[in-house]
Amino acid sequence: MAEKKIPFAVKAAGILIGAVLIIAAAAWAYITISYKTAAQVLTGIPTYTPVKFRVFGSGEDSISANFKLYDSEGSEIGAVERSWRVESLIFDFIAVKCGAGTVLFPYRIRGQNNAGAANGTNLIRYYKQNGDCVMYGQRLSEKEQNALNRLYKYAAGIVPYFPTRYGSVVSIELRNCRSGLEYHIISRNNGSLMLGTE
Repeated sequence: MAEKKIPFAVKAAGILIGAVLIIAAAAWAYITISYKTAAQVLTGIPTYTPVKFRVFGSGEDSISANFKLYDSEGSEIGAVERSWRVESLIFDFIAVKCGAGTVLFPYRIRGQNNAGAANGTNLIRYYKQNGDCVMYGQRLSEKEQNALNRLYKYAAGIVPYFPTRYGSVVSIELRNCRSGLEYHIISRNNGSLMLGTE
């Protein structure tokens, strides 16, 4: 009985799929190694207030508010003022584990039922200026700044789409916030969040 020949197109498709899988595995290994190397460099991660906000008004299906973003030295680095057509707001952070604790990157504001990575108002972009992540102001050495830049890249480009035990999205619900009061969100170096008023 004659041996069946595998069509060239099937062989080519198999080779292509194999090559794609090898490239994807190599890319993932590079990303993981880069993250782990950077995570060991940062020390003394501060507990600080990266977000302050004020609710102007809320109805049955909309909330208007102003959010201000800060670095760890208290300098304002961005602001968002708008209305959201939602019943309640959630503030997401991207938590990235480091040797010294957890870095919490302010990520986005979204409605309660809009958990997909493409939803909400993206905030993490405010933390990159002139090629550097400015979350910790001027307090870092050059080596630490380079490590923070790599962690930022990992947080912004990988974690929302492929969460792992090293990085995940954590949320704080902004329920029952009264109009006119200024609220703040404290990010702690143990990875927890706290909502308060001033």
